[in-house]
Amino acid sequence: MTYDNDTKLIRKIQSMPIEVEPIDTVFYIFAIRVRTDDGEIRRKLGKDKLYYLLKGFDVKDKTIIVDSFIYNRPIYDFYMGVDSSKPHVSISAIVGENGSGKSSLIEFEIRLINNLAAAIFGEYSKEPGWEHLHYVNNVDGDLYYLYNDRIYKLMVNGRHVELSSYKYTTKQNDGSWVFDISEEGEE
Repeated sequence: MTYDNDTKLIRKIQSMPIEVEPIDTVFYIFAIRVRTDDGEIRRKLGKDKLYYLLKGFDVKDKTIIVDSFIYNRPIYDFYMGVDSSKPHVSISAIVGENGSGKSSLIEFEIRLINNLAAAIFGEYSKEPGWEHLHYVNNVDGDLYYLYNDRIYKLMVNGRHVELSSYKYTTKQNDGSWVFDISEEGEE
């Protein structure tokens, strides 16, 4: 399919009425781990340190515990209202003193996502907007995210990109949810 046909298809899809509930998807990036030794990539971030972007998540070796408040909280925002044609808006902030690594953390997250995109779409693709996409060397880290009822761990080590999933297994007495890593081939 050519780019022009894709554009027409996208416009057609965008013009279709949306028939979904206003609260339809849960997506949180909740933690990042930096594994690289490269000081230029790592900058002010600690090697093998887990940086939480949201409270209520506890990452263990093969288990992630999610506070019941986080997992049961509906994704609703003031800007959405009941009109599902408006975008979902969620506002978060990374705060800290000057020089504490806020920019380093965001730049590392972008490098992880960049290397994922390069693995999916290919390096130096001819598609418009992708022609400058290439791997960033020495990126080694993990990005943890919750998508609907599943938790994922994106592991990036240079050009090698791997995705692991965690599935809900039990609910603890305190109401928190336990997710265990899925075995290979299990979905």
